[in-house]
Amino acid sequence: MRVFYQLWHQPLMTINGEHLIAQAITACGGVNVFAALPALTPTVSWEAAAQADPQLIASARVDGQTVPDGRWAELPTIAAVRRGRYALLPPDLLGRMGPRFVDGAQLLCEAIDAAR
Repeated sequence: MRVFYQLWHQPLMTINGEHLIAQAITACGGVNVFAALPALTPTVSWEAAAQADPQLIASARVDGQTVPDGRWAELPTIAAVRRGRYALLPPDLLGRMGPRFVDGAQLLCEAIDAAR
């Protein structure tokens, strides 16, 4: 399961393979599509995100949000967009490196399993 984790949408920011969230993606059986980038939290283009063709797009959510912020709707060729596979997770779990990170990782694993 190819996963894109979105930190921010303007500019589009993600995580590399050394980030703790990326380690959770791997532990959940996912593959971080930008794991090989050198920066911990790299900026990528929307075109690069489309070319990576993630099967799941994960991000922190704002209450009531159903799709991550950004231009995803403009990129219907991406597998995750075509199938509506988004994992919008509570921002206070994965985004904060504390004991509750484990709860966020569990939600991420559940989202990856559901997207399969």
